Amino acid sequence: MSFFSTDIDNNSLTLIHPYSKSILSAISGKFDLVGVIDPKDLQMAGRIERWVKSGLHESMGYMETTSSLREDILQFVPWAESIIVVIKNYNLKECNNDASISKYAVWRDYHKAFKKEFGELNNQLNKLGIKSKLLVDVQPVPDRELAKLAGLGWIGKNTMLINKTMGSYFFIASIAVNVKLDPSLEQSKTFCGTCTRCIDLCPTNALIAPYTLDSKRCISYLTIEFKGIIPRHLRSAMGGMVFGCDICQEVCPWNKFAKEASETKFFFKKINYKLNLEELAIIQSDQFLQLFSGTPIMRAGWECFIRNIVVALGNVGTKSSIEVLKTCCRSENEIIRVHSVWAIGQLVKRYPESDVEVEEFLRYLLLNNDSVIVREEIENILLSQ
Repeated sequence: MSFFSTDIDNNSLTLIHPYSKSILSAISGKFDLVGVIDPKDLQMAGRIERWVKSGLHESMGYMETTSSLREDILQFVPWAESIIVVIKNYNLKECNNDASISKYAVWRDYHKAFKKEFGELNNQLNKLGIKSKLLVDVQPVPDRELAKLAGLGWIGKNTMLINKTMGSYFFIASIAVNVKLDPSLEQSKTFCGTCTRCIDLCPTNALIAPYTLDSKRCISYLTIEFKGIIPRHLRSAMGGMVFGCDICQEVCPWNKFAKEASETKFFFKKINYKLNLEELAIIQSDQFLQLFSGTPIMRAGWECFIRNIVVALGNVGTKSSIEVLKTCCRSENEIIRVHSVWAIGQLVKRYPESDVEVEEFLRYLLLNNDSVIVREEIENILLSQ
């Protein structure tokens, strides 16, 4: 591993701090690619604030409250002289799963993994008298912009950072330090060319223009960040995806040639992604915690994860899924009930022989349900039959 991205043409990095070699030694071997930026060079030109003002961040209120910090990283770490940006590859074949869970989510939460790695690194830097701070995407930092500025790739039309040899299946983190390091060269050129596969093949049309994402249509947003009732017109387009979505990365030509990750120790914990949708639909909150503790899936929470599962059953389930969904329709959770009713309606369209039995069940549910939104969902199905 080099201290900088060797696959970016004409990239060079000179470490000018007297402890440069010690810093390099502390970081070497832990990450796949590393670059350095001068925080003063980050020029966002109001891009995040304009994106927020357009409403494309949807319900992610933290993007609005932290937009100015994301525009100027020195507001967050005013003492920083340099930002070291690192990349960790998570592209492992065994991540390909049957439960339509995003590749990154079958491993231990990467925030925890970075924190563990940084803890050891921080101790070494502190011994050198260097102040440091780990920066990850839960903090107000534009991680992809930092990585681009550090020469680690370009931002593609799907808004992801793309690297020539690593594609886009990697985690990004940064380390702010109070010492001056000579920055690496920015990756100013993009290599998407005329390709628009990510835009054309997004099932919900979330990429409304090159480099522009409408969050409220994005499956990753809907299955992770959004905590309410998924708009009816988007549910069918979600297919079997229950946490995140990799479609705009899967169709990217650069990921066809991407290197696989060389080790799995960094990730540590892998979930049992072979559980089928019908089994997942009926797990309770304590079982959810047992299955997914320490993984990114915890961010969705039990309620929304089950919501996603029943929507997936409505899209890719079989006739046997109807009975499972009936159980979910009796849930005490209103959001789960709403989506379960919708899912039953979808399956009845594919298995009309179940129509009479399901109609009887829905009419019973209509009479014994005090939720207005659940009743509206039931009535919508009955009227369409």
